[in-house]
Amino acid sequence: MHADLVHKYISLQALIISPIAPHWADHIHQEVLGNTETVQNALWPRVPSPDPALTASYTYIRTTTSAITSAEGAQIRKKSKGKSISYDPESPKRLTIYTASSFPAWQDKYIDLVRSFHQKTSLEDKSLNAEVGRMGEGKKAMPFVQGLKKRIQGGEDVEGVLGRKLPFEEVEVLA
Repeated sequence: MHADLVHKYISLQALIISPIAPHWADHIHQEVLGNTETVQNALWPRVPSPDPALTASYTYIRTTTSAITSAEGAQIRKKSKGKSISYDPESPKRLTIYTASSFPAWQDKYIDLVRSFHQKTSLEDKSLNAEVGRMGEGKKAMPFVQGLKKRIQGGEDVEGVLGRKLPFEEVEVLA
């Protein structure tokens, strides 16, 4: 573990426990961490504002690992039913993840639709969902549009979302 992270954790724990166990917290704060002042004079930590790029990369990692785990579980369930599978679950695994440099063409028209609704009205309008249904491809388009709406309403930059730019470097996050 990184030493600075452990030090920050112990410091915060001593500060948080100080109202309940002041003598112990002060011992940790001064003797273990080497601070000269008492923990009673320490300021509570300030919580930074959320970073949309960090949140988006966390969500990306979580959904990617979940998809990998689900695919592996589906293969194991398939094998347990006696069907053949494409890999041996007992052997070590190797995974290659490919990244695309551009999005599929069908998504362009839905990006334009969300952009026009965002400029004219709000994204909560039910007519947006009706228009997505009329344009066809609803089975794959509706989750795509809902994901765009969620990202915009979550505080990400509208042009970043509709400009089809990830708020993080995909290859760096996967590395």
